[in-house]
Amino acid sequence: MTDAIASPTTFLGGGTAAVAVIDCATNKYLHPVCDGWAFWTTIATISGMIFVSAILAGMLMGYMSLDKLNIMILTMEGSDVEKAQARRVLPLVDQSHRVLVSLLLINYVGLEALPIWLNRLVPEGTAIAISVTFVLFFGEILPSAVFTGNHQVAIAAHLAPLCRFVMLVTAPVSWPIAKALDHFMGDDNDIVRYRRNELKALIALQQTATTSPTAAASTRGMWGLPSWTHDEIATTWGSSPVSDHTTDLLDDEVTIINSALDMSTKCVRDIMTPFEKVYMLDQERRLDRALMAEILACGYSRIPVFAGHRHNIVGILLVKRLIVADPRAKKPLKDLVLRKPHVIPPTMLCYTMLRQFQLGRGHFALLAENAAYVQACWDAQLPIDPTKASFVGVITNEDVLEELIQETIQDESDTRDLTLGKIVSDSHRTQLREAGMNRALKQFRAMAARARNRLSIRRRRGSSLDNTSGTLSKKTSIESMTTRSATSSERTPLIDK
Repeated sequence: MTDAIASPTTFLGGGTAAVAVIDCATNKYLHPVCDGWAFWTTIATISGMIFVSAILAGMLMGYMSLDKLNIMILTMEGSDVEKAQARRVLPLVDQSHRVLVSLLLINYVGLEALPIWLNRLVPEGTAIAISVTFVLFFGEILPSAVFTGNHQVAIAAHLAPLCRFVMLVTAPVSWPIAKALDHFMGDDNDIVRYRRNELKALIALQQTATTSPTAAASTRGMWGLPSWTHDEIATTWGSSPVSDHTTDLLDDEVTIINSALDMSTKCVRDIMTPFEKVYMLDQERRLDRALMAEILACGYSRIPVFAGHRHNIVGILLVKRLIVADPRAKKPLKDLVLRKPHVIPPTMLCYTMLRQFQLGRGHFALLAENAAYVQACWDAQLPIDPTKASFVGVITNEDVLEELIQETIQDESDTRDLTLGKIVSDSHRTQLREAGMNRALKQFRAMAARARNRLSIRRRRGSSLDNTSGTLSKKTSIESMTTRSATSSERTPLIDK
């Protein structure tokens, strides 16, 4: 064995060759010529360390940056592939401290050993520089970009078996450390829950730029209501349903969601109609044509009826039941069937009121400061003392729904007076109400005349049918008697006189 080995070098230009002499005895670093097997084994070990460090560093950042709430959402509402991936990742997210300790142990063992192995090839300063460079680019930057990208959950799911293997290998060390972290640092597996304002802000961030007809109506009709053409509505709302995979929310969706969150903090006092603005009737008033026209002109389906003073409410008049009432009888309202309304305190929450309406307790409720006293007076059929209990307002099912959707529900019974309430004077509203009552009275008289004509026609038809049926029955009986007599004469033998 020689102390020096000549290593010939042939240049591309040809002609001459330079011979490099390497002294293997004095060379303290591995060289492929002197120590071929050891040199290439060291290169392979260093490459493996860098690769393992990159994988473990990427797994560490990938698993630690996963949100448990998002993973649980994928397990419930994701596609079949996403659900399977989320189920494989969720147990590891639940053990975040143990995953952290296990991956860090293996990773930092490799990072600390990398300069030692590089020092077998190059000097110490060069080994540190190469180690820092490779760890920075191949062990931090590149893995972080890959493992926290768009396919983060998919990569984490595929590497879940490797993570479990690392946790198993390092269990004697990682398990006690993880338990100590859980004890002193607290469990890090809780779901991040949003406050109401944060949730509303999160929903607003997903709001689409498309404006709904309610928010973007720039043109309005003669009664102050939005006016759109068919093309405008089709353009705004679209001609097809929104896909489940769409991330944008429509303006109306955001409005309703925000209103649903706000309604839990509102009581019925905030959305009620004040009691002084409630249309009411005295029970002594007689139901004639003028009163029926007034009731039809007001446009309400339920009207409170009082006795003596407005706070002594005795019941609710259902307007739809007047279809069978005869205005010619002129009965007082107290003789009609009045329904006892639902009485509630004004501090009741809106959602509680909505549940009461859903239970079938009517669509109308009275708000009283002492609701129990009012109910006791009704049960005992006693008058209500306004000094002990006073009504503050009324609320309907429509009021709650309007608060939920943040829009006014206009139906065919709404009067123009309600729509024009903010743009016309009180005298003009009074004139409109009187004109509406006159129109309703004329329509009611016309309807009554048509009903009487139809009834008289039916009566005449019924009497004529009765006469015809009586004649036919008499004729049928005579024919049957004639037939029976003829039959009996045929069967009787002749008698000779």
